[in-house]
Order: sequence, then structure tokens, then C-alpha cells
Amino acid sequence: MKKYKRLYLGGLTIAGIHFFNKYISEKALVQNNSFTDFEYKWSYGSIRYSKQGNGAPVLLIHDLTAGSSSYEWKFIASSLEKKHTVYTLDLLGCGNSDKPVFTYTNFLFVQLLKDFVADIINDSCDIVTSGTSCEIALMYALTPNCSAKKIITVNPYFASSEELLISKKNKYCNYFYQLPVLGTFAANLKNSREAFEQLFYNNYYYDDYAISSDCIDAYYSAYHTNGTSRGLFSSILNHYTHTDTSGALNRLTIPLSVIAGAYEPDIDTVINTYKTADTFTGADFIPDTRHLPHLEKPDEFVKVLMPLLS
Repeated sequence: MKKYKRLYLGGLTIAGIHFFNKYISEKALVQNNSFTDFEYKWSYGSIRYSKQGNGAPVLLIHDLTAGSSSYEWKFIASSLEKKHTVYTLDLLGCGNSDKPVFTYTNFLFVQLLKDFVADIINDSCDIVTSGTSCEIALMYALTPNCSAKKIITVNPYFASSEELLISKKNKYCNYFYQLPVLGTFAANLKNSREAFEQLFYNNYYYDDYAISSDCIDAYYSAYHTNGTSRGLFSSILNHYTHTDTSGALNRLTIPLSVIAGAYEPDIDTVINTYKTADTFTGADFIPDTRHLPHLEKPDEFVKVLMPLLS
């Protein structure tokens, strides 16, 4: 009798957590901030993207976090379209794109970038990329028949030796977050609206007064749109998406530049590492900004970006 009672209570608990997960996701979808009007049916899932303007192609790639999406380039794309054909996309696991629950790797995203440029842009293009996605662009630059003319990185990230290691603990943790009910519940707690709000105040913006609830809601909604980004979140947390880009810097054959927030932590160290590339052309700083200068001060960002494009 006690055994059946435990099973009954366990079942009720799992059901309760399931409905809580569903409630959280529905509540999170307060707005859809993506302007990805087109669909690219890739082999691992549907990729949503936008295309606007006319001129030399530019591909804008958002940071690789569980709440990131093409919203990150909301203000920049409209400014560039006067002289460029501007492409933005929601990476697999992000925003409006499909979010399969599996382990995401740098190699997977490099293949996505390679296929997207070949199938959709079908031309050489400048790539502007942000945060940890800079690792994707650098590794793509080494692939055969790479179509990138220039790579412009925004606050690029350089993984530490510890972040390149995947321990047994990382493997178990990654497995747990991929569980349908309990994993979803745990990931939802880690990616609450309050958590995204703290990211903006502590990491993303320099000026607290510039932070809007719309920005926070956009990231929170992006995590929950079209399913949750828990597979990607877990892969990032457990070091699966990082790769050693030091070799890529030494072998790079196309121009590489940096745009940085003046108050981005450790950015000088990263820039010094990027300077080892023979094709490094320089770094520009956006005053009074931190991790997302293109969202925090888009006008100043565009003034710096435009002369760097082809």
C-alpha cells in the first residue's frame, strides 16, 4: 500500500512540475520581438532569419546564450540596410528557430554558418558577430571555400583552458538538464526573468538607466519561444560549445577587427590575444557601454561599424 502511495504522490509531483513548466513558458511569451520573417530548413532544424536592404551582404550573428536572438541587432540592421543587404538569423536553439534538446557544439554551429552562407546568401559577405559566437565565425573562416570577406567581432570571448575541458560532472549535469520534466524545471529556474534582469544590470549594460523592460522581456521570451532553450543552455553551461581559437587566429587569412564596450571586463586581454593574428586590423571602443554596445548605444555603434564594412 505504501509503495502505491509513493508512486501516486510521485506521479502527482511530476504532473505538477509539468504544468508549472507549461505555465511558465506561456507566461513568458509576453511579446515576440523577432523580425525573422524567413525560414531556412536546415538538416538539424528550422532556422528563422531576416533579409533587408540592398548592397554588399552583411551577416549579423547574435551572442551564443540561451536568451539571445536576432533581437540583439534590432537597431543595427535598419541602419545598415541603406547600403547593404543585411541578414540576421536566430541560431539553432535560440529565438524563433527550432530548439532540439541535444548537445550543441561549436562544430554544429560552424556547419550551420557554412550551410546558411552557401544556401541563403550565396555570395561573399562580411560577418559581424557578438560574444561567444565570435568563436563560431573564427572557426568558419578556416573551412574550405569560406565566403567571409571580413570578420568584425563585438566583445569577443576567448575560452579559458578550464572551459575547454568537459568533466564527468559536466556530462552528468548535461544529461540531467535534457530530462523532459525535471530538466526543464531546473533550467527554467536558472533562466527566470529575474535572472535575465540581473544579466542586464550586472553584465550587459553599463548604464542602468538605459535598461528597458522590453529588452529584458525580449531575452526572457526568446528563451521560451518555440520551446525552451534548455538544450543550448546546458551545452553552454557544461562547456560543449567552446573551442580553442588560438590556432584559428594564427591561420586566419581575412581581415579581423574588434568593436568593444569600454567597460567590458577583460576585453584588453582578449584584444591582445587577437593581435596575434596577422590579419588583425585594430580595435574600436564604444564609450560608456559594456557587453551589448549595439543595443545600449546603437547610433555610436553604427558610426564605428560602417567604415569597417566592405
